[in-house]
Amino acid sequence: MKPWFEREAKIIKFPEPEKKVVQMPNVASYPDFMTGVSDLKARMGKGEISQASHDKLYTDLIHRFMKKESFETPWFLREASSMATKIRTNKTQQGGQFKSGDVFLNLLAKNPDAIIDKKTKKPTTFPDAKQLLQLASQYKKKYKKSITTDPNVWQKALVDLNFTNTVLDRIEKTSDFGASEKEKFAKQIQPAAIFKGADISDEEVKSIDVAIANNSINGKQLADTVIKSPTLNNKNNELGQIVINIAKNLKQGSNKLPEGDWLNNNSAVKSIQDYAGEYLGVIGLIHNVANFPNKPAFFNYMGANALSDLNYYFPSKTNTPLADSFGSISNDEGTSVMNISSKGGTQGAAPSLANLKSSPGTRKKKEFQEEIQFIDAVLGASEFEGAFRLFNVLYDLGSNARKGLEIASKGIPIKKFSENQISDLNAIYKNRKKTTPKKEIQDIKAAGFAEYLKSLEKINPKTPVKNPIGYLFYFTQKIVIEAVNQHNALPEFQACVREVLGDNFMQILTKIQKGKIDMKVLYPAQINGRVTLATGSGQATFAGKLGFRILPTKGYFK
Repeated sequence: MKPWFEREAKIIKFPEPEKKVVQMPNVASYPDFMTGVSDLKARMGKGEISQASHDKLYTDLIHRFMKKESFETPWFLREASSMATKIRTNKTQQGGQFKSGDVFLNLLAKNPDAIIDKKTKKPTTFPDAKQLLQLASQYKKKYKKSITTDPNVWQKALVDLNFTNTVLDRIEKTSDFGASEKEKFAKQIQPAAIFKGADISDEEVKSIDVAIANNSINGKQLADTVIKSPTLNNKNNELGQIVINIAKNLKQGSNKLPEGDWLNNNSAVKSIQDYAGEYLGVIGLIHNVANFPNKPAFFNYMGANALSDLNYYFPSKTNTPLADSFGSISNDEGTSVMNISSKGGTQGAAPSLANLKSSPGTRKKKEFQEEIQFIDAVLGASEFEGAFRLFNVLYDLGSNARKGLEIASKGIPIKKFSENQISDLNAIYKNRKKTTPKKEIQDIKAAGFAEYLKSLEKINPKTPVKNPIGYLFYFTQKIVIEAVNQHNALPEFQACVREVLGDNFMQILTKIQKGKIDMKVLYPAQINGRVTLATGSGQATFAGKLGFRILPTKGYFK
């Protein structure tokens, strides 16, 4: 007989699930903002997540991709259009008076022709512009504030109406929209605005000799070319007359700056230093205003007696043979050519080793054989593969090179990267924009680099893995750089690079300070300074092959 509680109990069947269990989206797994937006929208459409869940996850997504990194800017932010980022985040423009999103809406409503396509140089059209303006108007009417003040609503409106990063990236920075004050100034005085370049032929681009012969300016005429420039003399050019007066002073042998309110405008000062300084530095060089300790050796190499006797070439296209330099100097016979890097500030950029040519004499020297092998490896490999191939070069050289690697590796067991391993890593690198960090780590481990990645994390505990394949690349390259720069992996590296530079390069550093424009010339043929390997790359940024930087020793310019 059953007990009373069992006889009288109402048996309730445990409910069957109406739908299969759906895993909630993980915002951290999305490789970029737009992928996350599309996935969340699709999941809500299928009923997998509610409107409330969608809105919360969407907010988390925005916060993730707006987050500023302490070490490297992740690749998903680096690849996003800076213009798109400014519009989406309604970033305050230079000077703090206007915000990018507000300016975009205002121009879209009142002056759409001022929004220029940077490719066609014509006004940009947006098929859904009317809908965006209507939505913005409705929002303002309801909430008594601009739609751009609510990042969730504003960014969702842009996405829903097809104002994607790609679309917004078409917008050119102009005086009406987007350009900082310094950028506006730059367009008025930069070298491309002053010197011939737009009509350089393909033949000239391929041959430095042809380019110099057809477009160089004799040193006696360079200052007047700048002084008489139609661009600088245009009455609407705010900095033109200032640059002209500086050039006139330099021609007379004086580095004194013209007085005026512009000296109190940091954007104006920086623009003249960083942009006009590129050719003003050369004018200062010609008219003996620049501090040039190694001038006799330079004259000896160039076969000249005066700087004004030489010819100066200023390419204004990035596809010229001197893309990493600012210009070139040649003698009348064309038998000697010297590349120039003329930069504003206290140190030059790190020119790529890819443009350096080792002379036959240098290549034959027994003491430079290891260094030449290293430089050749830089020239022969792509940027990404180069990190691993240069590691292999140092490993194979043994002795000092391998010892330098061991020290720089900080206890990580070192061994060569096989061709198959480099090929596998290169495939992961090429696929990096189409995958997630989580999947990328899985691929790296599958390629046999689980322990190596773990070891790199261990010796770099303060640097989180944001971009796994970039992390592997960056810290492998860092080991190579430290082995050479700090641990004597290539004992003759300094002497070898100086000799190569002596046949290739000079640097002019221009700085505005204390009412003067100062110019210092580094001519590396016999510079008593330190040469280091340098890179602009990081775990999230691939900025080109390794370069060099020249650091003058104390007292060099005295």
